[in-house]
Amino acid sequence: KYTYDISGSYFNVVDTLFPGEYLPVYDGRENIVDYDGGDIKVGEYLLKYYGVKGCSFHNQFVSHIVVQRLLAMGVLRKKDILKQHIANRIIGTDEIVAFSRWLYATFPKAIAKKMFCQWYGTFNSMVSKFDIGMMTTSVEEISAMYNEYGINAVRHVEVYEGCYSVSRRKEIKHHYNNSPIYNAIICGGQLNMIEFTMALPKNCHIISTMTDSISFCCNIPHNDDDRKKDLINHLLNFKHLRLGI
Repeated sequence: KYTYDISGSYFNVVDTLFPGEYLPVYDGRENIVDYDGGDIKVGEYLLKYYGVKGCSFHNQFVSHIVVQRLLAMGVLRKKDILKQHIANRIIGTDEIVAFSRWLYATFPKAIAKKMFCQWYGTFNSMVSKFDIGMMTTSVEEISAMYNEYGINAVRHVEVYEGCYSVSRRKEIKHHYNNSPIYNAIICGGQLNMIEFTMALPKNCHIISTMTDSISFCCNIPHNDDDRKKDLINHLLNFKHLRLGI
C-alpha cells in the first residue's frame, strides 16, 4: 500500500488556477435558472455529476473556473450542467493570488499553510459569532441577563465566592457574500483530486481517497523496498501535473 498526497492543495488552486480570472459577487438580485447550454460565464453551476472512477462528485454548485477545466478535461458533460447562477458583478482574483503568494513567501511553510487555511475559511461565513463578557458580584444582574437573552444564550461561572464571570453569545449578519471565493477554492481542490486520480496508471488500484491524498496498491514485485518505490514513482504519470505530489 502506498499513499501520496498533493502538496498544498488549496494554495495550489489559488496559485495556478486563479491568476487572471474573475469571481462572482452576488447581491441577492440574481436568479438561479436552468443552464442555457451556452458559454460558461462568471458564476456558479449546479452539476449533476463530474469526475472519474474512483473520484467523482454529485449535485454541487461549482465555480465557473473549475467548470471550464472539467469540460476541457472531458470529465464533465454539458448535459450534466443543470443550473446556472450568473452574477451581476464580478471581481478580479489578482489581489487574492498576490496575498496568498505573499503568505508563503514571508512565513515558514507550516505557518503559512495554517494562516492561509484560516484566511480562506472566513470567506464561507455570512454570520460572525462571538462572546461578550463581564465580571459581576450581582446575582440579580446575572438573572436579568438570563431573562433578557434566554437561558441558551447566556452562561456564567463563579470565579471565586461572590464573583461571577458572565458572557452571552452575539451574532452579526454581514451584508456581503464572499462564499463564491471559498467555493472556488474547495472546487479547485476537487479538481486536483480528479487530475491526481487520472495520473495513476492502470495497474494501480485505489484503496481509499481523502481530501488531498490517495492510497493505492501497485503490483510491482521487487525485493528492495527503496527500489520498488523508485519503480512506482517512475510509472506514475505525475510529471505533467500542475500540482506537486
